Amino acid sequence: MFFGDATLQNPEQLLLASISACQMLWHLHLCDINDVFVRENFDDALGTMDGGRFISAVLRPKIVATAKSDPEIAHALHKRAHDECFIARSVNFGIRFEPQIRQVSD
Repeated sequence: MFFGDATLQNPEQLLLASISACQMLWHLHLCDINDVFVRENFDDALGTMDGGRFISAVLRPKIVATAKSDPEIAHALHKRAHDECFIARSVNFGIRFEPQIRQVSD
């Protein structure tokens, strides 16, 4: 739309990546102190824009945790991580979460 270099990240991608990274780091920290052992974490975040501004974002983390981990706690910690993430609290659009948690043997 703005004739930028398609091989480089743009500010919109960087904003979404910042929200995703902040959420992920808080979630990993909260998992660590709540005995949820994360082996892998990948987010397939998506932002929606209208009229040159973000109107929403959805974070879709795919988490692999050990069998010792409680998946219900891992899910619940996403809300808490969102409450702690200063970037998510700083934006004026809604952010939804669609986490997928898969367990693997220790």
